[in-house]
Amino acid sequence: MQKNQSNTIKNLALMKIDPSEVFLHKTQKDSEGKTYITFEIKQDFLPTTREKLQKCVFIRPLDPRPDEYDMMLLDRQMKLPIAKFFIKDFLNAELALDSRERTDRLYTCLVGAENSLRSYLEPQQDEYLRQAINSAITSSVINIDTWIESLSLSKDQKSEINQIVSQELPDREFEIDLTYAEQLVAKRRFKGDYDLRLEISAENYDQVIRSVERIDAPDAPAYYKIVIHSEKWDEIVKRPAIRSRRVPSTSSDNQ
Repeated sequence: MQKNQSNTIKNLALMKIDPSEVFLHKTQKDSEGKTYITFEIKQDFLPTTREKLQKCVFIRPLDPRPDEYDMMLLDRQMKLPIAKFFIKDFLNAELALDSRERTDRLYTCLVGAENSLRSYLEPQQDEYLRQAINSAITSSVINIDTWIESLSLSKDQKSEINQIVSQELPDREFEIDLTYAEQLVAKRRFKGDYDLRLEISAENYDQVIRSVERIDAPDAPAYYKIVIHSEKWDEIVKRPAIRSRRVPSTSSDNQ
C-alpha cells in the first residue's frame, strides 16, 4: 500500500476468478479406505495479460492519497442485478467521475439532446444550440443548471436537455478537461440513412456544409436536404475484413 523505492504507488487488487479455475478436485482415501474429495490449489491461476478480467477493483492507499477517489473499478458485467450487487452491496461504492469522463459524458449528452431536438428547431435555432454546446464544452468550469437556464429555448426543450444530461451525468458543476474537449470538438461526425457517414473538421464545417433543411412533405416521410460544396468527391475503397478459416487437420493416429 505504500510507495516502493521507485516511487510507484501500490494498490490492493480484488479480482473475481471462477473457483473452478483455482481449485482442482482431487480424490483421496482416508485411513479406513473411504473415498473423499479434497481441493488442490492450481498453480499459475492468475489471468495473463492476454486475458480479460470480468471484475476487478484497485483500492487506493490512504497514505499517501494520490487521488480524490477510493478505488478504480472494472466491471464487464454491467447488467443488473449483477452489477448492482457487486458495486452497491459488495463494495458499497458510489460512482465518482474524473474531469475527462465528465467532459466526455457532457458532450455526448448535449450532442444527443441536439439530435433529439433537431426536428423541432429552425436552422438558426439548431446552429444557436450548436454554438452554445461548443461554448459549454470549452469553458473551464460549467454549471449545468445555469447553462441550461441561459438557453434561448422553450421550457419543454430545456427540460428535455436536462433529462438527457441527468441520466448519464450525476454532477451538476465541475471542471472541464480542456485538452480532451479540444479533441472532441475538432471534428463533427454525422450519420444518415443506408450507412451514410460524414466526417468533417469543425473549422471547415461552414465552408462545406452550406445548408441543412428539413423537408416535411405531406405525402412522404420527412427528410433532410443537405447542400455540400466540395472541390473533390472521390470514392474510397474499403476492403472487407478477412476472417481466417480454421482448416480441420487429420491426426496421424487416425490415418
